[in-house]
Amino acid sequence: MGTRSLEEQFEPERAARLRLIEQAYLSLGVKGRVSTYYISEISSAIGRGMLLAAIQLATTLLEIWLRDLLVIRRATQT
Repeated sequence: MGTRSLEEQFEPERAARLRLIEQAYLSLGVKGRVSTYYISEISSAIGRGMLLAAIQLATTLLEIWLRDLLVIRRATQT
């Protein structure tokens, strides 16, 4: 069983918008292995039309970034 492309799953305008979002994720200039891995997986999930998976991965990445910011803030306040 193969996967259907975005163009097969969505109308052309929506597929084009999702392709744009996919490319925007790939163009993020984020450093760090974990972030890079998540961004790659988010982009792949969008490209395959697995939008719920992309949302779950994106919220997990956001949580990681927020935790990092809290740690940095805590460390700089002492």
